[in-house]
Amino acid sequence: MLRDSLHRGTGALLALPILLLLMKTLLASPAHGEPPPPLTLPQAVETALRGHPQLAGYRQEFQAAEGRLLQASLLPNPELSVDVENVWGDFPGTSRAETTYGISQLLELGKRSPRIRKAETEKDVLLRDFEITRLNVVADVKRAFINVLSAGKKLGLNREAHRIATQLAGSVSERVSAGAVSPIEETRAKVALAFSSTDLERTAREVETARLELAAAMGERTPSFDSLAGDLDEDVSMPAADNVAELIASTPDVARWYAEAERRAAVLNAERTLAIPDVTLKGGLKRIAETSETTFVIGFAVPLPLFNRNQGAIR
Repeated sequence: MLRDSLHRGTGALLALPILLLLMKTLLASPAHGEPPPPLTLPQAVETALRGHPQLAGYRQEFQAAEGRLLQASLLPNPELSVDVENVWGDFPGTSRAETTYGISQLLELGKRSPRIRKAETEKDVLLRDFEITRLNVVADVKRAFINVLSAGKKLGLNREAHRIATQLAGSVSERVSAGAVSPIEETRAKVALAFSSTDLERTAREVETARLELAAAMGERTPSFDSLAGDLDEDVSMPAADNVAELIASTPDVARWYAEAERRAAVLNAERTLAIPDVTLKGGLKRIAETSETTFVIGFAVPLPLFNRNQGAIR
Protein backbone atom coordinates (compact mmCIF):
# COMPACT_ATOMS: atom_id res chain seq x y z
CA MET A 1 0.00 0.00 0.00
CA LEU A 2 2.84 2.38 0.86
CA ARG A 3 4.44 1.58 -2.49
CA ASP A 4 1.20 2.44 -4.34
CA SER A 5 0.90 5.73 -2.47
CA LEU A 6 4.46 6.68 -3.36
CA HIS A 7 3.84 5.75 -6.98
CA ARG A 8 0.71 7.93 -7.15
CA GLY A 9 2.51 10.82 -5.50
CA THR A 10 5.39 10.61 -7.92
CA GLY A 11 2.97 10.59 -10.90
CA ALA A 12 1.21 13.67 -9.55
CA LEU A 13 4.52 15.51 -9.18
CA LEU A 14 5.48 14.62 -12.75
CA ALA A 15 2.11 15.78 -14.09
CA LEU A 16 2.27 19.12 -12.25
CA PRO A 17 4.61 20.89 -14.77
CA ILE A 18 2.40 19.73 -17.63
CA LEU A 19 -0.68 21.15 -15.94
CA LEU A 20 1.08 24.46 -15.29
CA LEU A 21 2.15 24.64 -18.96
CA LEU A 22 -1.41 24.00 -20.14
CA MET A 23 -2.79 26.69 -17.82
CA LYS A 24 -0.20 29.18 -19.05
CA THR A 25 -1.09 28.41 -22.67
CA LEU A 26 -4.81 28.82 -22.03
CA LEU A 27 -4.28 32.12 -20.24
CA ALA A 28 -2.03 33.45 -23.01
CA SER A 29 -4.32 32.44 -25.91
CA PRO A 30 -7.24 34.73 -26.81
CA ALA A 31 -10.65 33.65 -25.70
CA HIS A 32 -12.90 32.10 -28.30
CA GLY A 33 -15.70 34.33 -29.43
CA GLU A 34 -13.89 37.51 -28.50
CA PRO A 35 -15.17 40.35 -30.70
CA PRO A 36 -12.73 41.88 -33.19
CA PRO A 37 -11.26 45.29 -32.42
CA PRO A 38 -13.07 48.38 -33.74
CA LEU A 39 -12.48 49.14 -37.40
CA THR A 40 -10.65 52.37 -38.19
CA LEU A 41 -11.01 54.43 -41.36
CA PRO A 42 -7.45 53.68 -42.62
CA GLN A 43 -8.12 49.96 -42.15
CA ALA A 44 -11.39 50.21 -44.08
CA VAL A 45 -9.67 52.05 -46.95
CA GLU A 46 -6.81 49.53 -47.00
CA THR A 47 -9.27 46.63 -47.17
CA ALA A 48 -11.14 48.24 -50.07
CA LEU A 49 -7.97 48.98 -52.04
CA ARG A 50 -6.72 45.45 -51.49
CA GLY A 51 -9.75 43.48 -52.64
CA HIS A 52 -12.46 45.66 -54.18
CA PRO A 53 -13.92 44.07 -57.35
CA GLN A 54 -13.77 47.35 -59.27
CA LEU A 55 -9.99 47.45 -58.82
CA ALA A 56 -9.24 43.74 -59.21
CA GLY A 57 -9.71 43.71 -62.99
CA TYR A 58 -7.23 46.50 -63.66
CA ARG A 59 -4.28 44.16 -63.17
CA GLN A 60 -5.33 42.20 -66.25
CA GLU A 61 -6.11 45.44 -68.09
CA PHE A 62 -2.57 46.70 -67.48
CA GLN A 63 -1.15 43.38 -68.67
CA ALA A 64 -3.20 43.70 -71.85
CA ALA A 65 -1.98 47.29 -72.33
CA GLU A 66 1.62 46.12 -71.97
CA GLY A 67 0.91 43.44 -74.56
CA ARG A 68 -0.52 45.99 -77.01
CA LEU A 69 2.52 48.21 -76.50
CA LEU A 70 4.84 45.27 -77.14
CA GLN A 71 2.90 44.27 -80.25
CA ALA A 72 3.00 47.83 -81.60
CA SER A 73 6.81 47.88 -81.35
CA LEU A 74 7.34 44.68 -83.36
CA LEU A 75 8.58 44.76 -86.95
CA PRO A 76 6.83 42.83 -89.74
CA ASN A 77 8.11 39.32 -90.34
CA PRO A 78 10.18 38.61 -93.49
CA GLU A 79 8.72 36.26 -96.08
CA LEU A 80 10.47 33.31 -97.72
CA SER A 81 9.41 32.39 -101.25
CA VAL A 82 10.34 29.59 -103.68
CA ASP A 83 9.36 29.90 -107.39
CA VAL A 84 9.97 27.13 -109.94
CA GLU A 85 9.64 27.91 -113.68
CA ASN A 86 9.87 25.82 -116.89
CA VAL A 87 8.53 22.67 -115.25
CA TRP A 88 6.71 20.16 -117.44
CA GLY A 89 4.47 21.75 -120.09
CA ASP A 90 6.58 22.25 -123.27
CA PHE A 91 9.65 21.21 -121.27
CA PRO A 92 9.15 17.68 -119.94
CA GLY A 93 10.65 17.01 -116.51
CA THR A 94 12.77 19.47 -114.61
CA SER A 95 15.91 19.49 -116.75
CA ARG A 96 15.28 23.11 -117.78
CA ALA A 97 13.71 24.26 -114.57
CA GLU A 98 14.59 27.64 -113.09
CA THR A 99 14.24 27.84 -109.32
CA THR A 100 14.25 31.15 -107.48
CA TYR A 101 14.79 31.27 -103.72
CA GLY A 102 13.83 34.68 -102.44
CA ILE A 103 13.23 36.56 -99.24
CA SER A 104 11.24 39.77 -98.91
CA GLN A 105 10.90 42.30 -96.14
CA LEU A 106 8.15 44.87 -95.71
CA LEU A 107 9.51 48.32 -94.84
CA GLU A 108 6.95 50.39 -92.96
CA LEU A 109 7.23 54.05 -93.86
CA GLY A 110 6.50 56.23 -90.81
CA LYS A 111 4.04 53.83 -89.18
CA ARG A 112 5.87 52.17 -86.31
CA SER A 113 6.44 55.26 -84.12
CA PRO A 114 2.82 56.51 -84.40
CA ARG A 115 1.61 52.98 -83.64
CA ILE A 116 3.76 52.85 -80.50
CA ARG A 117 2.58 56.31 -79.49
CA LYS A 118 -1.02 55.19 -79.85
CA ALA A 119 -0.43 52.21 -77.55
CA GLU A 120 1.34 54.45 -75.02
CA THR A 121 -1.54 56.92 -74.88
CA GLU A 122 -4.02 54.06 -74.46
CA LYS A 123 -2.02 52.84 -71.47
CA ASP A 124 -1.91 56.39 -70.07
CA VAL A 125 -5.70 56.70 -70.30
CA LEU A 126 -6.08 53.33 -68.58
CA LEU A 127 -3.80 54.57 -65.78
CA ARG A 128 -5.98 57.67 -65.37
CA ASP A 129 -9.12 55.53 -65.27
CA PHE A 130 -7.57 53.35 -62.58
CA GLU A 131 -6.67 56.40 -60.49
CA ILE A 132 -10.23 57.75 -60.80
CA THR A 133 -11.72 54.38 -59.83
CA ARG A 134 -9.34 54.09 -56.90
CA LEU A 135 -10.25 57.54 -55.58
CA ASN A 136 -13.96 56.81 -56.07
CA VAL A 137 -13.61 53.63 -54.04
CA VAL A 138 -11.83 55.55 -51.27
CA ALA A 139 -14.52 58.25 -51.33
CA ASP A 140 -17.30 55.64 -51.14
CA VAL A 141 -15.61 53.99 -48.14
CA LYS A 142 -15.23 57.33 -46.36
CA ARG A 143 -18.85 58.31 -46.99
CA ALA A 144 -20.11 54.92 -45.81
CA PHE A 145 -17.82 55.03 -42.77
CA ILE A 146 -19.18 58.45 -41.77
CA ASN A 147 -22.77 57.22 -42.32
CA VAL A 148 -22.18 54.31 -39.93
CA LEU A 149 -20.73 56.64 -37.30
CA SER A 150 -23.61 59.07 -37.74
CA ALA A 151 -26.24 56.33 -37.55
CA GLY A 152 -24.52 54.85 -34.49
CA LYS A 153 -24.47 58.20 -32.72
CA LYS A 154 -28.13 58.74 -33.57
CA LEU A 155 -28.92 55.27 -32.22
CA GLY A 156 -27.16 56.13 -28.95
CA LEU A 157 -29.19 59.32 -28.59
CA ASN A 158 -32.44 57.48 -29.32
CA ARG A 159 -31.57 54.80 -26.75
CA GLU A 160 -31.08 57.49 -24.14
CA ALA A 161 -34.34 59.14 -25.16
CA HIS A 162 -36.10 55.79 -24.99
CA ARG A 163 -34.68 55.18 -21.51
CA ILE A 164 -35.92 58.57 -20.33
CA ALA A 165 -39.34 57.98 -21.94
CA THR A 166 -39.59 54.60 -20.21
CA GLN A 167 -38.75 56.10 -16.84
CA LEU A 168 -41.18 58.95 -17.42
CA ALA A 169 -44.00 56.58 -18.38
CA GLY A 170 -43.39 54.51 -15.24
CA SER A 171 -43.31 57.60 -13.04
CA VAL A 172 -46.54 58.98 -14.52
CA SER A 173 -48.26 55.61 -14.07
CA GLU A 174 -47.29 55.61 -10.38
CA ARG A 175 -48.59 59.16 -9.95
CA VAL A 176 -51.85 58.26 -11.69
CA SER A 177 -52.27 55.27 -9.38
CA ALA A 178 -51.71 57.60 -6.44
CA GLY A 179 -54.27 60.03 -7.84
CA ALA A 180 -51.73 62.85 -8.18
CA VAL A 181 -52.24 63.46 -11.92
CA SER A 182 -54.91 62.87 -14.52
CA PRO A 183 -54.98 59.59 -16.51
CA ILE A 184 -54.60 61.69 -19.62
CA GLU A 185 -51.00 62.33 -18.63
CA GLU A 186 -50.42 58.57 -18.53
CA THR A 187 -51.84 58.26 -22.04
CA ARG A 188 -49.54 61.00 -23.26
CA ALA A 189 -46.50 59.36 -21.67
CA LYS A 190 -47.38 56.00 -23.28
CA VAL A 191 -47.78 57.68 -26.69
CA ALA A 192 -44.38 59.35 -26.27
CA LEU A 193 -42.89 55.96 -25.29
CA ALA A 194 -44.42 54.33 -28.38
CA PHE A 195 -42.94 57.02 -30.62
CA SER A 196 -39.58 56.55 -28.89
CA SER A 197 -39.72 52.78 -29.49
CA THR A 198 -40.51 53.34 -33.15
CA ASP A 199 -37.62 55.77 -33.55
CA LEU A 200 -35.30 53.33 -31.80
CA GLU A 201 -36.27 50.45 -34.13
CA ARG A 202 -35.95 52.63 -37.22
CA THR A 203 -32.53 53.90 -36.17
CA ALA A 204 -31.36 50.34 -35.46
CA ARG A 205 -32.34 49.38 -39.02
CA GLU A 206 -30.50 52.44 -40.34
CA VAL A 207 -27.36 51.34 -38.51
CA GLU A 208 -27.55 47.85 -40.01
CA THR A 209 -28.16 49.26 -43.48
CA ALA A 210 -25.19 51.61 -43.09
CA ARG A 211 -23.01 48.70 -41.96
CA LEU A 212 -23.98 46.68 -45.03
CA GLU A 213 -23.25 49.66 -47.29
CA LEU A 214 -19.83 50.09 -45.69
CA ALA A 215 -19.07 46.40 -46.18
CA ALA A 216 -20.09 46.67 -49.85
CA ALA A 217 -17.90 49.75 -50.28
CA MET A 218 -15.00 47.75 -48.82
CA GLY A 219 -15.64 44.92 -51.28
CA GLU A 220 -17.07 42.52 -48.68
CA ARG A 221 -20.23 40.44 -48.91
CA THR A 222 -20.91 40.62 -45.18
CA PRO A 223 -19.48 42.99 -42.59
CA SER A 224 -16.26 41.71 -41.04
CA PHE A 225 -16.45 44.31 -38.25
CA ASP A 226 -18.68 44.83 -35.25
CA SER A 227 -17.90 48.43 -34.35
CA LEU A 228 -16.02 51.45 -35.67
CA ALA A 229 -13.39 53.69 -34.16
CA GLY A 230 -13.88 57.28 -35.26
CA ASP A 231 -14.92 60.77 -34.24
CA LEU A 232 -17.55 62.82 -36.04
CA ASP A 233 -16.40 65.97 -34.25
CA GLU A 234 -13.03 66.03 -36.02
CA ASP A 235 -12.24 69.45 -37.48
CA VAL A 236 -11.69 69.26 -41.24
CA SER A 237 -10.32 72.40 -42.84
CA MET A 238 -11.67 73.36 -46.25
CA PRO A 239 -9.52 74.81 -49.05
CA ALA A 240 -9.68 78.51 -49.72
CA ALA A 241 -12.10 79.63 -52.43
CA ASP A 242 -9.25 81.09 -54.50
CA ASN A 243 -7.60 77.66 -54.74
CA VAL A 244 -10.69 75.73 -55.80
CA ALA A 245 -10.22 76.34 -59.53
CA GLU A 246 -6.59 75.24 -59.35
CA LEU A 247 -7.55 72.12 -57.42
CA ILE A 248 -10.26 71.24 -59.95
CA ALA A 249 -7.81 71.55 -62.83
CA SER A 250 -5.50 69.04 -61.16
CA THR A 251 -8.13 66.42 -60.36
CA PRO A 252 -7.81 63.00 -62.06
CA ASP A 253 -11.18 63.46 -63.81
CA VAL A 254 -9.91 66.54 -65.64
CA ALA A 255 -6.42 65.14 -66.22
CA ARG A 256 -7.99 62.03 -67.71
CA TRP A 257 -9.52 64.05 -70.54
CA TYR A 258 -6.18 65.63 -71.39
CA ALA A 259 -4.82 62.10 -71.75
CA GLU A 260 -7.90 61.13 -73.77
CA ALA A 261 -7.31 64.06 -76.15
CA GLU A 262 -3.71 62.91 -76.66
CA ARG A 263 -4.90 59.37 -77.29
CA ARG A 264 -7.39 60.45 -79.94
CA ALA A 265 -4.76 62.62 -81.62
CA ALA A 266 -2.40 59.63 -81.64
CA VAL A 267 -5.12 57.43 -83.15
CA LEU A 268 -5.74 59.98 -85.92
CA ASN A 269 -2.03 60.29 -86.63
CA ALA A 270 -1.65 56.49 -86.81
CA GLU A 271 -4.56 56.22 -89.25
CA ARG A 272 -3.08 58.93 -91.46
CA THR A 273 0.22 57.04 -91.72
CA LEU A 274 -1.68 54.00 -93.03
CA ALA A 275 -2.45 56.01 -96.18
CA ILE A 276 1.27 55.99 -97.06
CA PRO A 277 2.20 52.92 -99.17
CA ASP A 278 4.86 50.64 -97.74
CA VAL A 279 7.77 49.24 -99.75
CA THR A 280 8.54 45.54 -99.95
CA LEU A 281 12.16 44.72 -100.81
CA LYS A 282 12.91 41.38 -102.44
CA GLY A 283 16.15 39.51 -102.97
CA GLY A 284 17.25 35.98 -103.68
CA LEU A 285 19.05 33.42 -105.83
CA LYS A 286 17.94 31.93 -109.13
CA ARG A 287 19.18 28.46 -110.04
CA ILE A 288 19.08 27.42 -113.73
CA ALA A 289 19.15 23.64 -113.96
CA GLU A 290 20.02 23.44 -117.68
CA THR A 291 23.27 25.41 -117.37
CA SER A 292 23.84 24.91 -113.62
CA GLU A 293 24.13 28.68 -113.27
CA THR A 294 23.19 30.71 -110.23
CA THR A 295 22.21 34.35 -110.47
CA PHE A 296 21.03 36.99 -108.03
CA VAL A 297 17.49 38.38 -108.13
CA ILE A 298 16.48 41.71 -106.55
CA GLY A 299 13.31 43.74 -106.74
CA PHE A 300 10.74 45.73 -104.86
CA ALA A 301 6.97 46.16 -104.72
CA VAL A 302 4.92 49.23 -103.86
CA PRO A 303 1.09 49.30 -103.63
CA LEU A 304 -0.57 51.91 -105.82
CA PRO A 305 -2.95 53.96 -103.64
CA LEU A 306 -5.61 54.35 -106.32
CA PHE A 307 -8.67 53.25 -104.37
CA ASN A 308 -7.86 52.58 -100.70
CA ARG A 309 -6.08 55.47 -99.03
CA ASN A 310 -7.57 54.71 -95.60
CA GLN A 311 -9.84 57.69 -96.11
CA GLY A 312 -12.74 56.08 -94.25
CA ALA A 313 -10.74 55.37 -91.09
CA ILE A 314 -9.25 58.87 -91.15
CA ARG A 315 -12.67 60.41 -91.42
